[in-house]
Amino acid sequence: MTITYAGDFEIDIVPCVTDRPGGTYRFEICNRVEESFEPTDSEAYTAWLEDRNGWVGNDRLREVTRLLKYLRDIKQTFTCKSILLTTLIGNLITPADAVYHNAYLPDLPTALKTLIDRLDDYLQDHPELHDVNNPVLQRESFTRHWDADKCANFRDVIHRYREWIDDAYDELDEAESRAKWQRIFGDEFGKGAKRALMIEHASALPVPAANANVKDTVQAVQVFGRAFSRVFSRQCLG
Repeated sequence: MTITYAGDFEIDIVPCVTDRPGGTYRFEICNRVEESFEPTDSEAYTAWLEDRNGWVGNDRLREVTRLLKYLRDIKQTFTCKSILLTTLIGNLITPADAVYHNAYLPDLPTALKTLIDRLDDYLQDHPELHDVNNPVLQRESFTRHWDADKCANFRDVIHRYREWIDDAYDELDEAESRAKWQRIFGDEFGKGAKRALMIEHASALPVPAANANVKDTVQAVQVFGRAFSRVFSRQCLG
């Protein structure tokens, strides 16, 4: 069953059987196509992801993942299920990031650049379709619904977006940088950047928090552009 929310958001609901007599794993879901039970462990996967999010710090992994899913949905230039995309990005995080996150992942724009660079490097090193398994349940393949064409297209598109993101991030001219980010995230990106910079430069003014009219990471990027992560506290990002 699929629950569809306003704003193009969906959640699939799948029955989970616990400790089935004769079962091979504690948690199992029903495969209606093959009429069989499949092992699953969403709690262990969530813990795995939370560990990596903690290594990055400040919810940056979750925020970058959200931005890449948003990019996928608005551009519709590649196909990659959310669980697969999340796992690919999560696999790029190592315990070393807990030590060096202030250098490579200090704010959201830098984290986005760092992680899409890593993702592109990984995909270029793995040009052929290959298994990406559940990190906490190796028998479960997250690429079982992919094919060679989808994989190749994903690799090419991520490589192109990496070039665009690197270019926008490195651009020193404010207007040019905003235009380059708009190429990636759409024309609404950065429309409030001037206001954000005024707040940032006015050191005597308090940083807005609960009263900021920004509901989540994606909207913050759209409204305030590259500068937003230095202006708002984490509470503003949802």
